[in-house]
Amino acid sequence: MWHLFNRNNYHDSYLSLIKIWKCCKFIVFWLAKFNLMIKRKIFEKYVGMVEDALEISKEEIFTKTRKRENVEARDLLFYLCARRNMRGNFILARCKENGLDLDDSQVSRGKNKIEELRISDPDWKELVNKLVND
Repeated sequence: MWHLFNRNNYHDSYLSLIKIWKCCKFIVFWLAKFNLMIKRKIFEKYVGMVEDALEISKEEIFTKTRKRENVEARDLLFYLCARRNMRGNFILARCKENGLDLDDSQVSRGKNKIEELRISDPDWKELVNKLVND
């Protein structure tokens, strides 16, 4: 590798390094895009899991209402996504794609609410553990 930095062929080695750098940037770009596609699929999988577990439709999950069952379904979705290291802005963007416009505080509150329920209610603990381990 050090022969590339010989003074005689410095210009050629500089061009080689630029080509390597561009190739690395291209690979990083596609890896990030691939990661985003995987996270989207996982998000949709979690939506399906919440639908099945709480017997609620996708439309009801993403309807802006304060009904307890809808709010708990959304909160559970937020909790599962957060456990999978999905960032708040990613979760918000997926919710917005499904017609629900929220802010970051609602996602944080939802995650915390499920954690509290998991600690205080054995039924929620069992449900969450089942979903996390599937």
